[in-house]
Amino acid sequence: MSHELVGHITHYYEHLHVAVLALTAPIHLGEWLHIAGHTTDFVQPVISLQIDHQPLSEAAPGQDVAFKVADRVRPHDAVYRITSTEAREFERTPTLDPAW
Repeated sequence: MSHELVGHITHYYEHLHVAVLALTAPIHLGEWLHIAGHTTDFVQPVISLQIDHQPLSEAAPGQDVAFKVADRVRPHDAVYRITSTEAREFERTPTLDPAW
């Protein structure tokens, strides 16, 4: 997979399922992200972006943006841009059952 780092998670609001991302690269609605950390590892499309409760279609490096997340994330989790093809491959990757 060709991952391009776009930033790191700084906050997570569990009751809203929203994370704040400190950007190091531009990001756009519809792009696929791989969110990875010590206990985090999933992919999802960008379905919402906001700054100060104002919706955006794109954001630039240096901005802190809020976005909806599909699962729990943690501060310092890395966020990478991936292609939709890579996202489909990620979903097909077998994972070990934690009960093993």
